[in-house]
Amino acid sequence: MNSEYQLLYSDMLREIDINMQLTVTEIEKVESCFWIATAYWEKLKELIKDISLLPENEEIEFFRNVKPQFTSYIEYFIILSEAVRFVPESTAEKIDYWQIEMKRYERFVIRNHDFIQYYESDNLNPDRYSFKKIGDANRFRMSVTFYDSDPEFCSLHDHLARGYLAQKRYWEYAKKKKDEAQQ
Repeated sequence: MNSEYQLLYSDMLREIDINMQLTVTEIEKVESCFWIATAYWEKLKELIKDISLLPENEEIEFFRNVKPQFTSYIEYFIILSEAVRFVPESTAEKIDYWQIEMKRYERFVIRNHDFIQYYESDNLNPDRYSFKKIGDANRFRMSVTFYDSDPEFCSLHDHLARGYLAQKRYWEYAKKKKDEAQQ
């Protein structure tokens, strides 16, 4: 990640960390963090302005690594905001709840096994197909979310990289909550 992106990413993580230390409800923290992550995604897009002006290797790096680092936090906080609203009161139910929630990651990995295997590997050959700006012919294949609907900032598979990172982060959160409930 180049230094401008890294600085922006560090600032986002710092703001999220500060927000998570506030003495408000978990739901309020999570919703606020969602808006922080969304604002930083918009700042990143402003920093780039025109993705088509980037050299091919930088465009691929952006869609493969940079963009998912930012947008995965948006997706993570969406998942988390849904989850924290339904945490049961009793300890036994909390443990069961978080065990079930941890399975979200397992289901994602099973559903996207081939992509994850490629993404985690050193095989960068498919990157020119997977992580370049989506062309007009492939716009119908976009996985659109309300915060990521600008085709100028989408590739065919950056949503899978985003989802993978978000689900992994959520699994870690659910495991921590399950472990806390067991103590």
